[in-house]
Amino acid sequence: MTKQLNIAVLRFYDHERSQVLGGGMERWCRDVAYLAREYGYQVTIYQKDEVPFEAELAQGVRAVGVSCPPNWRGHWTFSRWLERHVSVDEPLLYVSMELALSGRFKRAAGVQHGIWWTGDFPWYKQWLNRRLQRQLITRLRGVIAVDTNYINWCHAHYPNRVDWEQKLTYVPNYADPELFGVLPEPAPTDGLPNILFPRRATGTRYPGKQSMLDRSSRGAGLFLKALEILEREGTQVRATFVGRGPVQDEILAWAKAHDMADRVAVTEVTLEEMPNQYAQANVVVVPSIEREGTSLAAVEAMMCGIPTVVTHIGGLGNIVIDGLNGFICDLTPESLAEGIGRGLAARRLPTGQTLTALRQSLGKPRWEGQVWGHLSRWLELD
Repeated sequence: MTKQLNIAVLRFYDHERSQVLGGGMERWCRDVAYLAREYGYQVTIYQKDEVPFEAELAQGVRAVGVSCPPNWRGHWTFSRWLERHVSVDEPLLYVSMELALSGRFKRAAGVQHGIWWTGDFPWYKQWLNRRLQRQLITRLRGVIAVDTNYINWCHAHYPNRVDWEQKLTYVPNYADPELFGVLPEPAPTDGLPNILFPRRATGTRYPGKQSMLDRSSRGAGLFLKALEILEREGTQVRATFVGRGPVQDEILAWAKAHDMADRVAVTEVTLEEMPNQYAQANVVVVPSIEREGTSLAAVEAMMCGIPTVVTHIGGLGNIVIDGLNGFICDLTPESLAEGIGRGLAARRLPTGQTLTALRQSLGKPRWEGQVWGHLSRWLELD
């Protein structure tokens, strides 16, 4: 008898380019699908899309695009489609937890990739999200949270903890130790160290007087302001932005205006090419300013032994201990510049037994064991 696991996700496969998207959620979805296949399951990944499609990603793993509006109402369209086309008796994993709107799938679990609905959202949207998250927790058998920020948020907002607290489990993100090995310190290019920004160059969902670059949720603008401070203090560096996004042109325009066009590069590479980018980095920065889980980029950099500078946002504090395996800064250019300076002085961090332990605790084998253990129990998998 064929064993089947169904997965629901907001986005996953770019059928026009015939490739899996490179974000953390998409990579989590891909890896859990391949993990299930190793245990003998046929896996179907259902995603929201503008047009319907079907694609065979690998033997035993296929992607199905469900045509529905891209907005919140489209979540309901997607949910109703699943009810009509997917057996309610089969296990269903919502890698995008907000899609778990149906109460018909009893063997269902969810994944929470980080809080995005707080802060500058209008009060009524925050209120609706609080109601929704409570319903989702009640409906699902269990929830994997990639950071403790979400779990703590639930404890801050919902009473009657005894009814739901056992459903929430923390499983931080991961990196493949075979792909991201320990790297030696690179030789400076033209005598200048290279600072790597391995993030999507996204803007912000909140319009305002500031430019998209200044309010880039991934911290691109904050990083550039820190570079200005380093320049004034006499520390010249190279900066490499790796990742697509709408503020790429603004980054290049900023570099030209600040006479750094020859020292600021913007590029895009595949996941398989990322180790080459880390191999050329003296310091990696993950300066998120609004929301963040346990960043895959930060995990990858630390596993390579590269000094990694992060902000105190979201789940970054779950994986970085300041001065031990990285550096934590505040949301000011001065603090980020100081953190980069500390990273340059450290040369390589973590090292020795700390690096060995970190590679084990944040490695993909640990993640696979924890994730499959929870899913086997919640979804009644073999």
